[in-house]
Amino acid sequence: MRRRFLLLPCLLLLGAAPTGRLEIQERSGNSFRGSIDGFPLLMLKGTHRERGEAHGRLEAAAILSLLDDALIPTMHKFAAGAWERKYVPEAAGFAFPARYDEELAGMLDGIRAALPAKEDRTLKSLKREIGVGDLKALNCLSDIFGSGCSSFSAWGARTADGTPIVGRNLDYFAFPVSSKALLLASEPAEKGLRATVDVLMPGYIGAGTGLNADGAFLALHDEKGLPGSAKSGWVPRSLALRTALETASGASAVQDIASALRDLPVRMGNNVHVCGVAGPSAVLEWDGNPKDHGVTARGPEGRDTLVCTNHYCLRENTGGGPDSGSRFSKVSGGLDALGAADRKLDLDVAKKLLEGVSRSGPVVTHLSIVVWPAARRWTFAVSPQTGVSATKGRWIALEWKDVFAN
Repeated sequence: MRRRFLLLPCLLLLGAAPTGRLEIQERSGNSFRGSIDGFPLLMLKGTHRERGEAHGRLEAAAILSLLDDALIPTMHKFAAGAWERKYVPEAAGFAFPARYDEELAGMLDGIRAALPAKEDRTLKSLKREIGVGDLKALNCLSDIFGSGCSSFSAWGARTADGTPIVGRNLDYFAFPVSSKALLLASEPAEKGLRATVDVLMPGYIGAGTGLNADGAFLALHDEKGLPGSAKSGWVPRSLALRTALETASGASAVQDIASALRDLPVRMGNNVHVCGVAGPSAVLEWDGNPKDHGVTARGPEGRDTLVCTNHYCLRENTGGGPDSGSRFSKVSGGLDALGAADRKLDLDVAKKLLEGVSRSGPVVTHLSIVVWPAARRWTFAVSPQTGVSATKGRWIALEWKDVFAN
């Protein structure tokens, strides 16, 4: 069976398009894959296992392509056989909560159902069939090695209606994945779990830049972190963030997400920029060290803006060095100038701030996004080609109802 690819490089180079044209291309139960304004969309509905199986059925070829054509060959350029010798074994040392084990088992079953011939689900780069270990390694990749990101938020006097605006660049190594990104929307059937939306790659089940149905938003940033005692049994951080996001209220997002992350064993340090339907926002400095039960919340200290890059300010104040510190200072300066001029943060200004700290090259801005959590709307762009910043790509404006109406 010929693999199906979700490759839209030409569409990503086009100009801006009207909001919200949804096209459904294939269904699996209540879930579907399609596109919205020409950008790939995967909508997953049902229980953990049902969502996993639909993910595997609908994205089987795309998951294999992501591994076989992008990630594994790139890893092997750094060290021959690294996927089998390093990443899969290291992922086995993580403790996946039962619900995510169930979801990944369902995903593998979905892949097998979509690609019944063994040769079609064989990773050519490894000469073996894809397994759950590969799916776990994919979802632990950012825990094993990270890179850099930048974000900011503003509210109160700095926005037109007083509700928060958040801007975020997701920077990572320039894997050739620019055409594989998708909007992943999830509607869990389990009681107490809210619907979420994120921009991810096929096969990923965590959260990194997520918004939920109640207006809670989070964005993950890497930090080296304070040392922790755990040598294994870490919870993959993106999965911990998905659990936190699914249970957070828009009115108490900072407190809810901080509570969900406390005392969780994680392998590396993190800055999690959290914002709800009203200010102030906060950066949760989070790692596996017992200080403050692993989470120290950094607020705006009386300001109506907050900036986050890749260094702690409270758990350990290093200043961020020449990279993280310079991006932090540049965004802070831009927001200060905005305040001095008594101007409001809007989409155009937010995009300029993101452009000012964007990256092209070996480390690239894969995603740039501006979010209005209270209105549950967002405008985003992804990298248009390998090594080129997302800020150079096509910006797409969406509202919650555009994605979740079906």
